[in-house]
Amino acid sequence: MFPLGVRSRHNRRGEKPLIGPGSFIPNLLGEMPDNRQPARPNTENTWNSGQQTAGGTGAPQQNPVQQQVPATKPTPSKNTFSTNVPDHTIGFHQLYPPGEGGGHDAQVDIIAIHGLAENAYSAWTETKSDKLWLRDFLPQYLLSRHNIKSRVMTFGYQSGVFTQNAYENSGRLHTFSEQLLNHLADSDRTSPDGSYRPILFICHSLGGLVIKASLNLAFSKSYQYPGIVDSTKSIMFLGTPHAGGDLAVWAGLLGRLSAGLQLNARSSDDFKTWSGTLMDLATNFVDRAPRLKITTFFETKALGDHIIVDEGSARMNLQNERTVPLDGDHLSICKFATMNENAASTVLKRIARTVEEIFKEAAAEKAAAEKAAEEKATEEKGHRQVAELPATPL
Repeated sequence: MFPLGVRSRHNRRGEKPLIGPGSFIPNLLGEMPDNRQPARPNTENTWNSGQQTAGGTGAPQQNPVQQQVPATKPTPSKNTFSTNVPDHTIGFHQLYPPGEGGGHDAQVDIIAIHGLAENAYSAWTETKSDKLWLRDFLPQYLLSRHNIKSRVMTFGYQSGVFTQNAYENSGRLHTFSEQLLNHLADSDRTSPDGSYRPILFICHSLGGLVIKASLNLAFSKSYQYPGIVDSTKSIMFLGTPHAGGDLAVWAGLLGRLSAGLQLNARSSDDFKTWSGTLMDLATNFVDRAPRLKITTFFETKALGDHIIVDEGSARMNLQNERTVPLDGDHLSICKFATMNENAASTVLKRIARTVEEIFKEAAAEKAAAEKAAEEKATEEKGHRQVAELPATPL
């Protein structure tokens, strides 16, 4: 039997196997073959968009990250994708407000998690306009139109380990989940009133699997990661392959990103259609999902000849899941040149509406708690008054 929200998608007899040498599917739990020599890190074709100015001109802004990054970047090309995710993009990076330590008055934390063959900046940057919408559009949209103060961060992980020529020997979904949770647990997430800020995650492609695994782990080890599960109020999935995908289609995507780019052949087993890994991930996440506000965005345009993550794989079929088609392909649904384009407007409006719903529910919960506390105090006061009454003589 399949868990709620899971559909069987077995191959029919006689069809081409889902796994095999040279396949592209990432191994979410495995490692590289022992006889494979790690390649030397190559950063020549990678870049960080976090230092571009909001208007695209003038002096670059200082990127609020702990490590300094180059102030310039090479002209983007088809080969800007690399198996080596740059070290300075790994971990948490605050995009807004600018400056380390800003955002103490924020009402919500928004955290973006990238997908395969991207990094914490490139995944969300439209290359022609050089606009990183998480920094250049989202905070201003929430503040000016909805009076919402936000802190926006992006999380980077070494997604290059899933490729055949990756230089790292380790790289499991569990590893990236622990990395995310440790960064989050050690960050300042308290509001002025001392409570934890609500968290909204925005996840593209493989990043959606990372956050599902993270929440499953945070729940099982709540003593190590206190408050994270309770603080997480919403997840926006953009083109996440919850059910896996077609090998040839993903291979074509990787070929478009960079000539010769492939994924570890041993990785295919964990990411084949409804593999054991994906089944376990879905089954455990079903228990986490009911309390969350979930929006699933899926692509409606082909990249080349194929839809990379089709609607069937993008949907989880959860009762509290809202599904929204986006006018774009797998790569463009998370990169916007202006906030007026159709896909950008759809995503921004959905984020704003979700945050407003989170605030409304939090206010109702606070009012209910205050009412319950008042009723309890009144009841205890009544008990004390009765106890203080003089004894009636017999």
